[in-house]
Amino acid sequence: MSAICWNCRGLGNPCTVKALQKVVLEEDPILVFIIETKFVVSEMEGIKSKLDRQQGLVVPSIRRGGGLALLWRRSTKVDIQTFYPRHIDAIVTEEHNNRKWRFTGFYGLPEISKRVDSWRLLEELSTRSDLPWLCMGDFNEILNLGEKVGGNLRPEGQMRSFRETVNRCNLRDMGYIGSDFTWSRRLGDRGWVRERLDRALVSSS
Repeated sequence: MSAICWNCRGLGNPCTVKALQKVVLEEDPILVFIIETKFVVSEMEGIKSKLDRQQGLVVPSIRRGGGLALLWRRSTKVDIQTFYPRHIDAIVTEEHNNRKWRFTGFYGLPEISKRVDSWRLLEELSTRSDLPWLCMGDFNEILNLGEKVGGNLRPEGQMRSFRETVNRCNLRDMGYIGSDFTWSRRLGDRGWVRERLDRALVSSS
């Protein structure tokens, strides 16, 4: 399995596209999942070409908000199962050994009041296949207080709902190398808030 998940917050900046190009060239992943493209389908055609990933599915942005894309190598067989503005679910067949595994690109709802809908979707997705499963994306939630610095304290119940969902789905956090946090925002004179909202989860298999 090899996949890159890139939460780009918009692909309109040429520097962002160049940075993404560099990562894809160096890592040469089977899959490239892009979140918050803020592009419609036609605008993604040029990006696909620049990444040398002509095969793919684009979920367009809505009024320049959101937008997802899952791109893959021409030689790779990817069967899209379902897609929506908040996820793309696919089965991948590797070209050299015909081994199958499942990939879900996930984008959790940012509104706290709707977070339960994200967890309901994740649980529903977990029942669809017994294949080895890699679920990557921006879940817009943290698992514990150690994944946040600055701003208001996150309510324990909010984090517990996410943890319990991950456990019910029999998923485990893969961990990662790099910065402690994947998202940041300056709150005026109050300083910065930093959180780990993006992650890769895998099934036990």
